[in-house]
Amino acid sequence: MKKFIAIMMALVMMMAIAVPAFAADLNVKDSDSGDVIISTKTEKEDGSDGDWYVVTIPADTVIAWGATATELGYSAETHLLYGQTLDVTVTSADYKMTYTPDANTALDLPFALTGDTDVNFATVTYPAVEKAVSVDITEEAWLNAVVAEYADTLTFTATIV
Repeated sequence: MKKFIAIMMALVMMMAIAVPAFAADLNVKDSDSGDVIISTKTEKEDGSDGDWYVVTIPADTVIAWGATATELGYSAETHLLYGQTLDVTVTSADYKMTYTPDANTALDLPFALTGDTDVNFATVTYPAVEKAVSVDITEEAWLNAVVAEYADTLTFTATIV
C-alpha cells in the first residue's frame, strides 16, 4: 500500500509540473485572440504633471466717470485630477477706490463687486468658460466724490479644492 501511495504522489507531482505547459500562446496562423491592459499616467511624457488650469483675467480697467456698473470679464479652463475643482474668487482689500493728491490727503470712492465673484469650476472645464464681475458704484457715491482719478486693486485668487 505504501508503494501505491508513493507512486500516486509521484504522478501528482509530475502533473503539477506540467500545468504551465497549458498556458495560452497566441499563434498568428490560427488567428487566436488575447487581452492587453492599457492604462494612463498622471504625468506627461516630459515628466511634468498632467493636471493644469488657466485663469485669464482682465488687464487694467478704466471706469468712466459716473458709470454705475462696469463689467470685467474673466475665463477659466481646467484639466484637474479626479475629484478636484478650481475655486476662483475676486475681492478687494476694502472695496473703495482711493485718490491721494498729497501725503496728507486720501479721498475714497466706495464700490461693490457683483456677479461671478466666487465660482467653482468643474474638474474638466473645456473649452474655457467666460464669467463676468461688475464694479458697481452708486449714483450717490459719484455725487459725493471729487472729480479725480481714483484707483484700487482687485485680487483674483485661484485655489484647487
